[in-house]
Amino acid sequence: MRTIYGIDISKTHLDIYGLNSNGKVIKKRINNTLTAIEAFMLCLEKDAIICAEFTGVYSDLLAFTCHQLSISISLINGYTLRHSMGNEKGKSDAIDAIRIWEYGNRFTDKLTFFEPDNEEIQELKELYNLRNQLVKQRRMILTSKTTSQQAMSNSLTVHKTTTQVIVQLSEHIKALEHEMVELIGSTHLSTNMELVTSIKGVGKITAIELLIASGNFKKLDTCKKAASYAGVCPFPNQSGNKAYKSRIHPRSDRKLKSALYMAAVSVCRVNKEFRIYKDRKRSEGKHYFLVMNNVINKLLRMIYAIVSSGKPFDFEYLPQDPRTVKIA
Repeated sequence: MRTIYGIDISKTHLDIYGLNSNGKVIKKRINNTLTAIEAFMLCLEKDAIICAEFTGVYSDLLAFTCHQLSISISLINGYTLRHSMGNEKGKSDAIDAIRIWEYGNRFTDKLTFFEPDNEEIQELKELYNLRNQLVKQRRMILTSKTTSQQAMSNSLTVHKTTTQVIVQLSEHIKALEHEMVELIGSTHLSTNMELVTSIKGVGKITAIELLIASGNFKKLDTCKKAASYAGVCPFPNQSGNKAYKSRIHPRSDRKLKSALYMAAVSVCRVNKEFRIYKDRKRSEGKHYFLVMNNVINKLLRMIYAIVSSGKPFDFEYLPQDPRTVKIA
């Protein structure tokens, strides 16, 4: 049986709990630094399993060190951990390490091990996150500027400064978008980028968001996984004789969902097939956003089919009728 260690991660230190192959309890605290983590990992068994709570950037150093040393590590979502403990009382870093260790022993068969993104995806993710931050700041300043124009008096200095800031932010955003396109064009990501954007209405930003979220269509390797990750497929909600309305799960990637929604709106505008599909669903009395979820799912199926086949979208393609006609 493989040895499991539970680690609670904070910004400055790691709390570790586990049992080694001799049954000895290991309970210690080390600094969240490369030197301390590497020294601890070199003392572990080769087949050891590390279970830790995913804490964003604070867990990156531990995860990548384990990957470099070929030690299996599972980063567990905090929501999953909290709901697996039951009615537990008390909380501290040392107690959390014990509970993470208990989770790893109880659900060993459900653990998924960390696999880092390649360098191109990581670089693309950083550029895209910075671009989103600048877009958000520009939107806030534009909103403030529009609101201030309704006032009885306006400051010329404020108007001049906000205008300059908006221009500068727009230039930085365009530069980042150009850098992302250049990065994709110089790597293996260019093939899938061209396939996705071959669908008229799907822009480069949507394609980049999908490439990052899906890990170049490797982590989310099916359209069903992508739809569930983006939060565009409803889950059943019923118990006994009571059946409630199926709803979207709240824990989903809202950025990806927003990008896919804008792409679906654009595709319905330029693609006759999608426009007819949308109008038919609306004529059935279905709610607008429910129809748009259906359109997004249809779009995802098309994207994954194109990526799987390696052939760009063809407007003149006519699907074969699966029904067979027997002629006597």
